[in-house]
Parts: sequence; C-alpha cells; structure tokens
Amino acid sequence: KFEFSDIVPVSAKDGENLEELKEVFRKYLPEGPSLYPEEMISDHDLAFQLCEIVREKILWRTHEEIPHSVAVVLEKSEERGRKLILSFVIIVDRNSQKGILIGKGGDMIRSIRLAAQTEIKNRLNRPVDLELYVRVEPNWRNKEAKIKEFGIDLQNE
Repeated sequence: KFEFSDIVPVSAKDGENLEELKEVFRKYLPEGPSLYPEEMISDHDLAFQLCEIVREKILWRTHEEIPHSVAVVLEKSEERGRKLILSFVIIVDRNSQKGILIGKGGDMIRSIRLAAQTEIKNRLNRPVDLELYVRVEPNWRNKEAKIKEFGIDLQNE
C-alpha cells in the first residue's frame, strides 16, 4: 500500500538493528540548533528532580495501588560532612494509601527509600541518606493553595 524509503526490522527485546535504525533516523532528521546550553540537562531545579525520583520509585513499586495523585516534597536538606541528608514528605489523599505506602512492617517504604537513595547517590556522586514521611491531605489535588505549597504549580512556569 505504501512506498517506504527504508525498512529496518528491529527487535527492542533483543536489541537487534537498533544502531541501524538510529542511522536511518539521522539521515532523515538532521540535527537542529541547540535550544538549551549543552550542560543543561533539565529545565527543573534539583529539588524537583529529586522529588520526581522518589515519586517514580513509589509508582513503580505500588503499581496501580497508589494513583498518580501522589506528591513528594523535599522538606529539608542537610549536609553532615560529605553526606547529604534529605527529608521528603509523601502526600496522599487517603489513609488507605498511607497504609499501602508504608506496607507491612514498613517493607514498602523501606524499599522505596533504598531505591531512591541509590539513584540519588549515583546522580549526586556522594553519600546520601533519605528520610521519607507519609502525610494524608484529603482532596489536596483540588486545593490550589496545597498545590502551590507542594511546589507543583506548573501552570505558572
């Protein structure tokens, strides 16, 4: 039905022909001018990025149990020698979500903390300790003041 300039059979599972696919892309999509300085890796500050790492670990570990309405706020950052101590508050809508996040015997929150701590440590290239606290704020997503308080008012960016 269609005429194609190139056909590249690939397997994402096995990683077959991915380099060839990239070369075909490069041929048809020339590099444009840089829109940001080369050293700039994000348009968000470090605190936001760290909160998103914690949030990602929550979503990966809780799957469908915790909706995407969870918020993470960096409450405190303290340096002790070379080590960085970061305290995050995880905000959810309901007590049942708090129980899921903490898990039996604290297993879930420990798993989230360790995964986030490892990624943040590698990202910052220094020792890091994380403290995670869970707080229930009923219906926080529908309260403009709470959204701003949690630093996730992205409409004004």
